[in-house]
Amino acid sequence: MDKQKAVLMNSGGPDSLMCAIVTHKEYDLYSVYIDGGVPNKIRALPIAKRIADKYCVSHEVIDIGNRAIPELSYFNKSWQKSIFRKRHVGKERINVPFQGQVFKSLSAMYAMTIGIQTIVIGEDQHIKGKEQCDLFNHWSFNIVGLGNKINWILPLYNYNNIQIAELVKSDEELKDYTVSCDYKVACYDCIKCARKKSMGLKEELYV
Repeated sequence: MDKQKAVLMNSGGPDSLMCAIVTHKEYDLYSVYIDGGVPNKIRALPIAKRIADKYCVSHEVIDIGNRAIPELSYFNKSWQKSIFRKRHVGKERINVPFQGQVFKSLSAMYAMTIGIQTIVIGEDQHIKGKEQCDLFNHWSFNIVGLGNKINWILPLYNYNNIQIAELVKSDEELKDYTVSCDYKVACYDCIKCARKKSMGLKEELYV
């Protein structure tokens, strides 16, 4: 029996690897990585491709340059403050308002161009809350005209951090190379590094 097809939003992170592990037997996965200029892409791009090579039918990189994460030199200090926000004591995490929704919209448009209406995404209701995620997704996709045309598969909704970590660790080849931290070299101090450390997963420089 032929498997169903789905696009995997693949950031090269542990959640993306976990999603690939739990869905690749049921779906033919078509990986997509959105390159928005995040500094960690020197590490994330290679591991995203390795995840795709192992679990997916194909891998596509959508390069939007620095439109999502602009070079800081382009902006004055007041604008810099608006695209950075405190996420952990003593550290600032790169953030752009609605970045996630932009990436989801691009992934959805890519899926529809290749005739696929299902997307697998590593979104975690334990962090944001399922009701908030569902409401925000419904609102944002109605705005871009996608409405209910996309079927979202959210494997993380069914697992806690301990279970996610165990699934990631089950892949001996890739478990130590996934990328969470937004910086070129892992800072080991931001909220993403803290979560990964609590899960017993490494954050290595992979080039």
